[in-house]
Amino acid sequence: MIRPFADQIYAVSFGDEQVNYAMIILIEFLEKYPDYELLKQIDREVRAKYGYGKFGIPKSGSDPDVYAWIALRKYMNDAMVGFMKEVTAKVRAINPAIKVISDDPVAAQNQTYDYTDFTPEVCDIVTHQLYPRRNPDISDFGFLTKYVSDLSQVKEFWPCMHVEEYSCSFTPDEVIEKVSESVRSGATGIHYYLADTVGTRSGVRYLHSEYFGAPERWQIEMALLEELGRMNQLKFPEPDCAIFACLDTLRSYVGVSVYPTRTMTIHSLLELQPKVFFRYFNEGSLARKLVDLSRFKVIFAPDAKYVDRPALAALETYVKNGGTLIVTDPQAFSFTPAAEDLREVRRTLLGIADAKEADANVTAFHYADLTLPVGNAGRFVLTPTAGARTAGRYNDGSSAVVEYPLGRGKVLTFGSEIGDLGNAGNPACQQLFRYLAQSNNLKCNQDIWRFRFPSTLIRPPAMPSGRCLTGNYVKWQKFLPLTGLNREAPGAAYRYAKAPDQPAESTPQEWYALADGHLTNRLKAIAKGNVDRGKSKLDEWIVGWETPEAIAIEFDLKATYPLDRLEVICRHYLRNATLGWSEDGTRWQQAEFPLEAGDNRDPQDVRRKTYRFPAGSRGRLVKLTFASRPQAEQQRLILSEVELWSPEE
Repeated sequence: MIRPFADQIYAVSFGDEQVNYAMIILIEFLEKYPDYELLKQIDREVRAKYGYGKFGIPKSGSDPDVYAWIALRKYMNDAMVGFMKEVTAKVRAINPAIKVISDDPVAAQNQTYDYTDFTPEVCDIVTHQLYPRRNPDISDFGFLTKYVSDLSQVKEFWPCMHVEEYSCSFTPDEVIEKVSESVRSGATGIHYYLADTVGTRSGVRYLHSEYFGAPERWQIEMALLEELGRMNQLKFPEPDCAIFACLDTLRSYVGVSVYPTRTMTIHSLLELQPKVFFRYFNEGSLARKLVDLSRFKVIFAPDAKYVDRPALAALETYVKNGGTLIVTDPQAFSFTPAAEDLREVRRTLLGIADAKEADANVTAFHYADLTLPVGNAGRFVLTPTAGARTAGRYNDGSSAVVEYPLGRGKVLTFGSEIGDLGNAGNPACQQLFRYLAQSNNLKCNQDIWRFRFPSTLIRPPAMPSGRCLTGNYVKWQKFLPLTGLNREAPGAAYRYAKAPDQPAESTPQEWYALADGHLTNRLKAIAKGNVDRGKSKLDEWIVGWETPEAIAIEFDLKATYPLDRLEVICRHYLRNATLGWSEDGTRWQQAEFPLEAGDNRDPQDVRRKTYRFPAGSRGRLVKLTFASRPQAEQQRLILSEVELWSPEE
């Protein structure tokens, strides 16, 4: 498939959401066909190689066995990464110049992939969907961009930035902000998905893509592509803190459509509040020696209930050598992925002897002169060991924060789940992270977080001049039909000298009211629904001819108006045209419009043709005549809309 076009292909994509659907299908098939030998073989492999001989594929999409989910996701990572390596090798054997783009997972912290496995042998360009959460206190694009780009060993990261009409309906300036958020977090390129997903699903106002439905947004989307392609690379500061993105915990989440948010919350609090610059690492980073923990003054652990012993050993060494570990997950370091209990590690590393759920009357905790909410997040009373101390208390006096000196460093553990998504917008939590940054001498207000593409890149599409007397002009913006330029002439209608028949008007009449005739009923089409989504039929909205004879259309505006232009939206073959106009039907003026060189260059395309009246023209009656067309192969003409315009008022 690639070979015949190898010199014309720039890149090959591995696919969209492959890892997400592959896992869903595997679980569903095993549940439905438990005796199918290949599935049993995969289950045995998962159990033996990834599940410590105990944990196989989850029995269903809601199987509560967290260790089975960890094992399956480890297997899926290796299988998918291996498959990508195989695809990349085959593509490069055909043409080494062709780029290979990775799988494009669902827009959440992916629970399967260990991005430290993504090396140049896997792909040339990593991509990942980014989805806006409509929350100014959450750096959604920034989080996933930095998470993937920090962990990946592939230089290029071109995330799929969902700025199109989908989750949100962004203004051009908002598009700039979201794309800037990703680029200042490490994106080196942009991958757009600009299809009209909302219209595809509803079948109403379906406009295929941003180009048609949001031209003002399309313009800035394309301008940002060009600007990123020619600008200098950003210079990033050295991080003085880090986030431990624990992969085993990430893989433990039960279900195929459950998306963790704790790490994203802590990321947002660090980026948007003290504006410190940090780096992500995980177990793979440590095992591959991709990160030197001694560089960091502070490491944050937002979500780490399940963790392997080598990672724990690395964190313990880091603290003993003078680092500060801040744990915002009260259940952190509880079990290994082999289901081994780590309560002794919690004693020796965190200084926590026990943790019990707090009473229901606990609503807040106090730490560092701050009163912080507990809300609906998990909350635990932490019992410190002999060498640790209570550094913060709940409103009932029980221990909420434990500080534990270890070697030359210390560990700070919060009993309340700070990573709860709602905390990102809480002023007290925001102040907490400013305090944590300042008290640990982290460099705040890093300049990189100020990077933003200039708003001067926005070039709003031009609006047409004048007023549409036929009342059928539509300007699409943010997939909304704007009709403010219409000044429909009351009672106006049109008729044909030769009635169309390929297709014809719905009901033969002498005069067609503007709201009903196929040449002027665009507003009705918006409400009824799209042809290509099965909501209406094409013949309801167009007329056509295939004839050598002349074709004439006459409009009666019922009153005299100043005239500026007549516009047709057409397909197939235009002809020499004559535009006539009259105030009384007896004295006519006319203008000739011979075919121009480009009029029929692409006859299969739908296109707009403008015929302008001489300056100062006025009329009640307007007639457009297309001349006879003797060439048999060029006698087809389809019109979907005709607009009559007056000059600016």
